[in-house]
Amino acid sequence: MNLKIQQLKTLSEFSNMVAVAWFTGGIVTPLFVDPSLVKSFVILAIFETLLFLFGSLYLIKDYDNR
Repeated sequence: MNLKIQQLKTLSEFSNMVAVAWFTGGIVTPLFVDPSLVKSFVILAIFETLLFLFGSLYLIKDYDNR
């Protein structure tokens, strides 16, 4: 897949936001959540992140044709 500069910048910004969210969640979540629920939250967060990533890639796939 050949991406244009603007598409690469958008993906870079998205990746940075995901990294910050994961870091923040990893630091803050254990302070407020029962340890037995952490596994459920991790699975949900992974699912949501992948869903958002694939959705974003799908939306920018045809960016050149607009």
